[in-house]
Amino acid sequence: MNVIESNASVGKRILNNLIDIPCYFCFAILIGIVQSLIGVEIMSNMNGFTEKLFGVVLVLIYYILFEGATGKSPAKFITRTRILDGNGNKPGFMSIVTRSLVRFIPFEGLVALGSEGRTLHDKLSETYVVDENLFAMLKDEE
Repeated sequence: MNVIESNASVGKRILNNLIDIPCYFCFAILIGIVQSLIGVEIMSNMNGFTEKLFGVVLVLIYYILFEGATGKSPAKFITRTRILDGNGNKPGFMSIVTRSLVRFIPFEGLVALGSEGRTLHDKLSETYVVDENLFAMLKDEE
C-alpha cells in the first residue's frame, strides 16, 4: 500500500517536532493576546497545576485544530508531510484526538526509532505521516 511505502523519514519527523514547538508557543502567546484584548483574565488566577493543565489543553487545541482541519500541523506544511489513515484518506476526528492525547505519554516518540518510523501516536490512532511528494508519486504509479 502506498501510504505505508511513503512514510516520512525519521529526520522529517524530528524536524516536524522541532518546528511545532515554537509554533505552539506562538499559538499560546496569540491566545494570551486575544484574551487580554477582550478583557478576559484567564491566566491571572491560576496556580501551578492549573497553569500546566491549561498548557495541556492549549497543546490539544493546537494539534486538533490544525491536524483536524488540514491534516497538517504548521511544521507539516513546511516539511511537505501530512497525516493520512491506512487507506490514504484524511483521518477522522477521533483519530486526530487520539494522536493528540497520546503525545503526552512520556517518551512515546522514541517508538519511531524502530525500522517502521512510526510513533506511538501514529500507531494508536492508526495514522501515518507521509511525505507528500513520495505519496503523490506512488499514487500516480497505481
